[in-house]
Amino acid sequence: MAKKATELSVTTASPSGAIVTDLQNSLGIDVGDIVKEVAKDYAKDTIFGKKTTATGRTKFSKALDGISDFLRSVWWVPAAAYLLLGISIVAIKYLAKFAGV
Repeated sequence: MAKKATELSVTTASPSGAIVTDLQNSLGIDVGDIVKEVAKDYAKDTIFGKKTTATGRTKFSKALDGISDFLRSVWWVPAAAYLLLGISIVAIKYLAKFAGV
């Protein structure tokens, strides 16, 4: 009975430390091994990059890529239309003044 009382009186400095201690005592899970494996995987991913599987390209995704490429290549069309509109307004005002209207 005295042994149980001393085990319960052991306190840890932080709540996460208490959880780690409970996992080790109750379930026998060594959290240090889990953390070591996760850290090793994280280091591999950050140093060497993640390995991703190539996804298949569908007709729809290829069509969207084609449309977006086309729209990127004709960016000047709205700019030219806006410029032409501005020039025509200035020309109409000048012609109106010139004609005396």
